[in-house]
Amino acid sequence: MESATHNYYPLLRTIENDRTVYEWWEELQDDKGGRANLRRCSSPVEATFQPAYHRLISELRRQGAVTALKDDPKLTIAAMAGLLAHIRTNTGVVPRRENTPENEKEANSPDSEPTGRGSRTFGQTLSGDAEVLSELRFRRLLQTDDQDTLYRTMIRVIRQCNYSVPLLSFAATIVFWEEDRTRQQLAFGYYDTPRKDA
Repeated sequence: MESATHNYYPLLRTIENDRTVYEWWEELQDDKGGRANLRRCSSPVEATFQPAYHRLISELRRQGAVTALKDDPKLTIAAMAGLLAHIRTNTGVVPRRENTPENEKEANSPDSEPTGRGSRTFGQTLSGDAEVLSELRFRRLLQTDDQDTLYRTMIRVIRQCNYSVPLLSFAATIVFWEEDRTRQQLAFGYYDTPRKDA
């Protein structure tokens, strides 16, 4: 039976959406000016003024991902784009670029990187041996309803993670923050991760 880590389960709505966000982030690493401009944004509204944001939302709009969002999709994508600009290292899944026989063979090899929800999540990153957030701060994070407050809080969280987080798990957390399921999954990841003192 094939291991679950060798199947790709999209963290955003579709694999194409995941791939678009990941490749946009990769390109942003080479666009020092665009990345710096997004990092200077103190709110999602400010991020909407940046060309890098417009490149991302245009592609997601073409895929139909923007209209599927519950809240103001432009600000939701802006929040995600602005926050992803702070991430230097992806510690999570890497979506395959194309669904070709060669990629399938590579994905099913013993040396392949984990792809899908079987790998580390954002919630697990906040806990475990290197606990990033205390339980009190984590509970406060879960109670955050205001998008600007969430944006500022997540910038601090990324910094506390040494700018290394599972990119797509984090992106999905931001995009679907208003859905109860998102916070539930975050809580499961946080509390189910073993700690040294456990």
